Amino acid sequence: MFRKLPLNPDRSAVNNFFIISLLFFYPLLFIWQGLDFTDTGYVITNYQLIFSDPSSVEASFRIWLTDILGGIWGYFFGDTLGLLGYRIAAVLLVYATLYCSFKILQPYIERRYLYWGLFLALIFINRSGYLFNYNSLTAFFYVLAAYFFIDGLKSRENLKIFVAAFVLGLNIFIRLPNILGFFLVIAIFFCGYIRRDPISSQVKQALFFLSGYIAAVLLTLLAIYLLGHLDGYIAAFKGTFTMLKDPTGHHNSDKLINIFLRHHKTMAYVMGWIILGLTAVALVLTVTAKLGSRLLQFAVILAAAAATLYYFYDFCLDWVNMLIITLGSLYLGLVLLLWRGNLTGAGQQELRPVALVALLILILAPLGSNVALRNSIYGMYLAIPLVFAFCAGIKEIKISTGPLGLRVNKSELNLLKAVATLLFVFFTVQSAYYYTYRDASDRFKMAYPVQHERLKGVFTTRERAQVVQELLDELPHYVKEGDYLLAYEQISLVYFLTKTKPYLYSAWPMLYGPDKFREALEKAEKERPYLPVIVRAKGNTEDFNWPKSKSPLVKTVYHVENRKTMEKFIREKQYKTVWQNSFFEILTPPPYR
Repeated sequence: MFRKLPLNPDRSAVNNFFIISLLFFYPLLFIWQGLDFTDTGYVITNYQLIFSDPSSVEASFRIWLTDILGGIWGYFFGDTLGLLGYRIAAVLLVYATLYCSFKILQPYIERRYLYWGLFLALIFINRSGYLFNYNSLTAFFYVLAAYFFIDGLKSRENLKIFVAAFVLGLNIFIRLPNILGFFLVIAIFFCGYIRRDPISSQVKQALFFLSGYIAAVLLTLLAIYLLGHLDGYIAAFKGTFTMLKDPTGHHNSDKLINIFLRHHKTMAYVMGWIILGLTAVALVLTVTAKLGSRLLQFAVILAAAAATLYYFYDFCLDWVNMLIITLGSLYLGLVLLLWRGNLTGAGQQELRPVALVALLILILAPLGSNVALRNSIYGMYLAIPLVFAFCAGIKEIKISTGPLGLRVNKSELNLLKAVATLLFVFFTVQSAYYYTYRDASDRFKMAYPVQHERLKGVFTTRERAQVVQELLDELPHYVKEGDYLLAYEQISLVYFLTKTKPYLYSAWPMLYGPDKFREALEKAEKERPYLPVIVRAKGNTEDFNWPKSKSPLVKTVYHVENRKTMEKFIREKQYKTVWQNSFFEILTPPPYR
């Protein structure tokens, strides 16, 4: 069933060289601009301290393996390459994920389609930037697991199935919701069903899968214990369930479910209108076909395409809308592949298990995220090339309904596919050009560096560079490397830049629930040897245009209550403002050390 499909010779080595060059150079265009103080600072501060002072970042232990892998990179390159180095690490991770995707799909897809499909995946998935974090690692681990899993099913090698499950088990420690990756076991029974394998053989493969999964979990927990991180990991693990139950929290279970359902409802609505529109066009085409005019029929196609483009242009400029259309199309395409089981010919079954694995990863990757389907992009590395190749392989459309009929020949269909692909590339690249994570939308304005050893090669807006430069020039008068610091109001990057340690056991303490925030503050007062210097922002660093926009501080329940706790702490400990500029403020306790 898994025999290799015949591959056509490459049409042109030059074309292949061109697209491979695009795959290599495109990510390098986007790593030089943007200075985010929130998520970026949070994860790389975790990496910086995971080995030297893990208790200072123990709140992040729910992504323990992410911290360890980032810490390894930081150990070798953190000081020499700084923030840019972590972006280079992210690009290398993308290359690795693309390579694994290539190895998985190479036996089934002609290279000319595969290369272009991988390029479409690259530009769409990484539109929001390149950072070595739990999302990009989740994508890599899922694809790596799929590589061993599909190969193991294909060759009936149980060891490869064991290895695939082992990778999925490790993926739990990249990001806790990845525990749902266990559901890839469904592919064993699906493959066994279509291959008519004995039940005993399927159960044996499933047991190997289960063994690999459990082995990864146990060995990782052993590593956590040996590194002295077990107590912190257990606390973070319990904290996850506390967040799920907190009705005011950013990861409340009801909110996660509601946003997931709301996004799917929107997707169903949009896809329904698209299908209805295509049906209407098909009906018109059948009537024109009855009139015997191919020219009239083709004119209808062009008119429908123009009307669609006009209607959807503004709609697709919104990234979420573009994502929803793409995701719905991928669902539809993978289901068709799952049903038809081929790209190039009738009756072939080779791709059905591959399509199922791609579909499962697409569904599972975003689960547990508080942005729901926005994170589905990290499950698209296999889905986009597969669906693109499936569509590219359609040579003709012919539908007969009694006396009426619809036919779109090869040349007409090629034109439509080319237009659709170009539109996809246009909307995606256009979005990537104007979107830099929590920085300006005008790339020409992000041309100003901050003079700091850890920000070499990174450019932002003049206004942001100025206020950050002023802060970094002043902070060495109050803190030195290794000191405890309390930085709050979404400015986690300060810890990384100053090589200081979070006083409240988290580089982003405003993510604590109010009770946990007070608990962390009380714990720190007992355990830390001195009161820390405080650094805080006056505006919202989640706003993409700070400091120019001067947006007010975030006002969720968490932020408001934690802010009140901090104001009380500052009053009781008699902190004084010793420096401030238009966006940042430094406070010290009396007497300052």
